[in-house]
Amino acid sequence: MRPTANENIVGAALLALAALFKTSEVISGSGQLDVLRYGKVFKARQLAAVRGAGGYYDGKYYVKSVTHNIKRGEYKQSFTLARGGTGSSVSSVSV
Repeated sequence: MRPTANENIVGAALLALAALFKTSEVISGSGQLDVLRYGKVFKARQLAAVRGAGGYYDGKYYVKSVTHNIKRGEYKQSFTLARGGTGSSVSSVSV
């Protein structure tokens, strides 16, 4: 953000709003994964492919966090994802 000392109040407010809307996480979401059914363990700080969410939301997301929930005969993970933009980030997502 550029210095606002020489801006009038409206100009400074508009610059502040513009900076606020320039976030790196436009789309975020969370969910739960049944690891035994899925067959793979989700890992934080990696990319994950999402499909079936619609053309606007399908694509690759950054895995922000993963929590492991382990019980007898059950292994689930709760996760949060984020991506910096709308519209599919890839032409197709493989299985």
